[in-house]
Amino acid sequence: MNATALNNTQSFRRSVPFTLETLSERRVYINIPSIIYTFILLFIGIPGNATVFYIYFTRWKKSSTRVFIIALAILDLTNCTLTFPFELAHMFNPFNFDFPVLCKLFRFTTYTCNSGGALLLIAIAVDRHMRICKPYKKPMNPKIAKLISIVIIVTSVATCWPSLIIYGIEVRRITPTIELKFCLIETRYRDTQYPLAYLLVQCACTIVIFIVLVVIYSIIGAQVCRRWKFRTTSLKSVGDGDDGVIADISSINCNDKDDSVWKDDEEKDNNSSLVNENEPKMKPDVARLPYLSQSSTMLKKKKVFDSRAIRIGKTTIMLFVVTIAYILCFSPFLGLASHRSIYPERWEKLSQAGETLYQFFLRSYLANCAINPIIYSYFNRIFRQECVKFYRKLFCTKQNVYRP
Repeated sequence: MNATALNNTQSFRRSVPFTLETLSERRVYINIPSIIYTFILLFIGIPGNATVFYIYFTRWKKSSTRVFIIALAILDLTNCTLTFPFELAHMFNPFNFDFPVLCKLFRFTTYTCNSGGALLLIAIAVDRHMRICKPYKKPMNPKIAKLISIVIIVTSVATCWPSLIIYGIEVRRITPTIELKFCLIETRYRDTQYPLAYLLVQCACTIVIFIVLVVIYSIIGAQVCRRWKFRTTSLKSVGDGDDGVIADISSINCNDKDDSVWKDDEEKDNNSSLVNENEPKMKPDVARLPYLSQSSTMLKKKKVFDSRAIRIGKTTIMLFVVTIAYILCFSPFLGLASHRSIYPERWEKLSQAGETLYQFFLRSYLANCAINPIIYSYFNRIFRQECVKFYRKLFCTKQNVYRP
């Protein structure tokens, strides 16, 4: 960024009276797409993540999934509340940003929240793996999920503390009377190997996280495909009157007792939505009874299994899409930052359009902090309904309060 800025500055001052103000105005003009992009994410991320936190905290039954989603919402909300305004301030004042303490805190908060979010995605993937691939084992409980979330945040702080030292105000003098001040690498560390080493470590950790997530969800996907294939074969056998397959279907257990169940709807979800209240309850050994005398009960058992499988499947797909969004959001930033650090000379002659695109995609990771509420709304029908109820109640209450 600095080399390009200086190169553009040299060509700019040949045709225009050169001052810090004119240079800053030109850079703000280059940053306009990035500024608009950040503003949009800010107005989506803050109310979106606040809504996710409120609804999942007050409406969802206690579960490991609930704990991880709330922890992820807290980190994203922190990023949106602290990082985004600071990023906007830096883009509006790119060459005279002389706030060293705020710069260090800004970079540290960004690294910590992003690292914590990535580690939480691994915890979510492990939780999904336990529920789907190991259905007969006891799933992760909320207490363990809380402990894991705390450990993840502490680990993020412990691994990102170098950003408090390395980052700061970088000063570059371009004329005897004009110097530029960036919120980047502190001047005394600019020509050392520490910034590159820290960036490479962060990039390596991110790539490892990418690989771990892909491997875990590949295993989950393979298991789901095998289970779906087994279910299709089983249903065909049920139609032919195969008693043994019925028993196999009823023995499959999806560990989703506490997954995607809302507090007020828990009893309804466990009874009326899965099995008709007027029907007799199934006994544990119902699968062992002959098919001809228990056909309706067997089909009822199959419907219960189908409903549970669909519910846990939708939650898994939703969290898988959250993971894919994380990978897609961080990939452009990771590629640009790594290439720029390793081959800085190749970026010194960017055109104005190239610099605009570079600044825009360098902030691609910001979308990861604001996109999750949209994903939850798209994949979770009950979450959408709760959002409608919450905002309707909120705005209707305000109208009643201020109505003359």
